[in-house]
Amino acid sequence: MRLDHLLAEGLLEIQIGEDAPAIDRLAAQELATYLEALSGHVVPVGECGTSLGAPRLLVGDAAVESPGARLAEDEIHLEAVNNDYIIRGGGPRGTLYAVYELLEALGIRWFHPEESFIPRLAAIVLPREVRRRPSFEYREAHWYTAYSDTTFAARLRYNGSMAKVPPSHGGHWGWEPYVHSFFSAVPPATYAATHPEYYSYRRGQGRVIHGGQLCLSNPEVIDILTAFALKQMAKPLVRIVDLSQMDHANPCECPSCAATDQAAGSHAGSIIAMCNEVAARTSKVYPDKSIGTLAYTYTLKPPHGIQAHPNVIVRLCHMNGCDTHPLNGCERNRAFLDTLQAWHQVAKRLYVWDYVTNFQHALCFHPNFAALRTDIRLLRDAGVSGLFLQGFAEKGVAFEELHSYAMGRCLWDADRDYHAEVRDFLSGYYGDDAAPHLWEMIQLLQGGNSPDFHLHLYRHPHQGTFQPAQLHGAQDCLDRAIAAAGENEKHRRRLDQVALWMDFTRMATSSPLALRGQSLHIQAADQDAPRRHHQVRQGLKRFGITKICEYPTSMNDLDTAWGWSLHTRDLPLTLLDNAYTHLALSPELNGSICCLRDKDTGIDILCKPDPEILHYPYIAGIVEGVDLPGGAAFLHEFDRWKLVDAGDTWATISIALDGKLSMERRLSLLPDSPGVQMSTVITNHAEEPLQVSPHVFLILRAGELADIHFFKRTAAGDYRPLQNGMRSGANQEQWVSLSGDDLPAGQWGFFNPILRIGLMEEVAGPIAFCGSNGHLDTGHVLAETLLRPTIIEPGGHIVSDRTFTILHDMPY
Repeated sequence: MRLDHLLAEGLLEIQIGEDAPAIDRLAAQELATYLEALSGHVVPVGECGTSLGAPRLLVGDAAVESPGARLAEDEIHLEAVNNDYIIRGGGPRGTLYAVYELLEALGIRWFHPEESFIPRLAAIVLPREVRRRPSFEYREAHWYTAYSDTTFAARLRYNGSMAKVPPSHGGHWGWEPYVHSFFSAVPPATYAATHPEYYSYRRGQGRVIHGGQLCLSNPEVIDILTAFALKQMAKPLVRIVDLSQMDHANPCECPSCAATDQAAGSHAGSIIAMCNEVAARTSKVYPDKSIGTLAYTYTLKPPHGIQAHPNVIVRLCHMNGCDTHPLNGCERNRAFLDTLQAWHQVAKRLYVWDYVTNFQHALCFHPNFAALRTDIRLLRDAGVSGLFLQGFAEKGVAFEELHSYAMGRCLWDADRDYHAEVRDFLSGYYGDDAAPHLWEMIQLLQGGNSPDFHLHLYRHPHQGTFQPAQLHGAQDCLDRAIAAAGENEKHRRRLDQVALWMDFTRMATSSPLALRGQSLHIQAADQDAPRRHHQVRQGLKRFGITKICEYPTSMNDLDTAWGWSLHTRDLPLTLLDNAYTHLALSPELNGSICCLRDKDTGIDILCKPDPEILHYPYIAGIVEGVDLPGGAAFLHEFDRWKLVDAGDTWATISIALDGKLSMERRLSLLPDSPGVQMSTVITNHAEEPLQVSPHVFLILRAGELADIHFFKRTAAGDYRPLQNGMRSGANQEQWVSLSGDDLPAGQWGFFNPILRIGLMEEVAGPIAFCGSNGHLDTGHVLAETLLRPTIIEPGGHIVSDRTFTILHDMPY
């Protein structure tokens, strides 16, 4: 159907039904607005029955006498019928989506809330008929731009929970809670004291509350979960209620839960059984609402002998494979594809939760464009019905605006070419002149990885993500793009942000730290490193970027994260030695203990600087500092600790912090056993009281992870096991997470009975939290202990004492 002559002669009218819903009226107005922008002619909008006999664009079922078969939710139908053109869609958003589909067919693009492309057309020809369902029923991508403007999100046809598109624009699939919801549904603060049986039973440990899960075979827990789900479903905007495990390990091992999981061959057995029971009950009240859960870490393996209820949605997480190569193009992704196929035998509604950025280095280029081009379509073809692409939804992440656009386009229609969408965006957002050079840059950064290089969502850029030739070539491409943009202020500003990403990437790609004999050697990336660091710092301020990594808080300070790596130099080690222990201390590396070697076994239980785990400040050894309120952490202060004095078996170091605090620490080897005692005096030099929390991190490597047993001392004075090795096969797993009544009475630690060595920490002050993570890929353990906050008056001080004792026998 051709419109241009009708528009020019004023013979075209948009009509909606007299009882048309508000969303149809919005759709009609959007159509009128953009048809005028395309043609320069106004198109009137009226209600059916007021026509002057002109050709009509009929928007929504209410405008059509016989609309035909009912459309599925979000399905769209465009069709020329006689003298009319019908534009309709299924569900609350379908008609609006149909209008956007039509406008895109006419060449309109919404690249960004601040950037659209609207051609001026001499001929406007509508397609004779289009009928399309979206490739995925649930479409979500976790980016700042995708969530910052709900109109933009609706135009890209995002319907996921996080974008929160309001009912005025068709609404969204409300998912509440969104994830890791066990303790939201059955809060320990409400139930743990009176009903510890509601929580995980762990063999050899008893009931585990903090750091545990729910007992999913307990009928009272099922009742509470059902009541919780019904309460959530009563909210009109809630479509799905999540009932999934907390983001750590320790599933229940009571006889009933264990029997269910053993029969199913997976801890997912008890999860699916619980979800089935809750869904069976809630579906009688809300047949159109669902229960969602996770196939993640210890529930990743699909169960057998059990089918998920039709109202149960399983979200399968892809996080332990390779992000560089397509799912079907890398051996490391084979396990995920096998798992995906097996879960299809369990759940009819299977969603995928995929990770599409580097969470620890958000401003660094992430070369996963080839994978994105293939994987979205592959997952659609594999029967996945919902897809969540988790980026990092903070301002300034590398190419997040680009991915917000391209992902929305391809989640709606997976037959679209991701690379073609990227090229369109580059032209529309950065300008036609700069775009070819930026596309060349992306190809160059993507194309240099060998088949043996495998990207991961937390991989440090210095681990071979980019080769020097790639970075130099990419910089040349960017320079040419900037030159091509000329004096266009809008495009130059956007390219300045790309330049920020390039500077950050080049800064983060260096491999700056190595152990050399009795010193730590820092190798700056190049002589331009200080200038690049300054440029990044200025860029962060200019663009209002406050987060450059997911965690910890202190790493979002650029100086803390990277300022120490700008100059090539050696950091001397202070060595302490007696008959039992050899200790190496690096005052300039956070005042950290880099070596703690037991003379009896010859084992050093502390990690050395390691390319696989070089995530400053989690570099090596034992690091102690203090946390302040409001997220300010003085735990990681590179190059500011100074050696005051040292003897053969002791050393004193000190640091002054921003004129407010000073710390002086004395380390002394234990005289009669292997280990070290640390005593830190923290003084307040400010004019107001300060609240401080002494805090310590340990990076350990002590044999196979499966052989490591954690324990704690109880208030009764005995020792109780906490967690025995990594069981789930996840790459990273939280083993121990203790707070509240579960905290140790001053002592906790680990022991490896195979190596017959362990480490016990004893602290003098009250503990607020202690926990540990195991990392399967690198074989290291991160442990931390945080003391309760203490107020230090002006001019006053506190003393933080702790002892690390090397063990040769299990304490229980």
